[in-house]
Amino acid sequence: MHVFIGWLAALCLFWAVLSFVPPAFSDDGEGTRFWGWVYAVGAIGFGIAYFFPQ
Repeated sequence: MHVFIGWLAALCLFWAVLSFVPPAFSDDGEGTRFWGWVYAVGAIGFGIAYFFPQ
């Protein structure tokens, strides 16, 4: 389970970075930026769960 949470954190971080790169704003900038923040919060949450397991 610990590896799975780490994988989710890395995946969320990857998608957050992709959502904030300039080509992402070519079609729907605000929607892409919103999902970028959602993924960033997910990456932070899963990262905390990975580094500080219960």
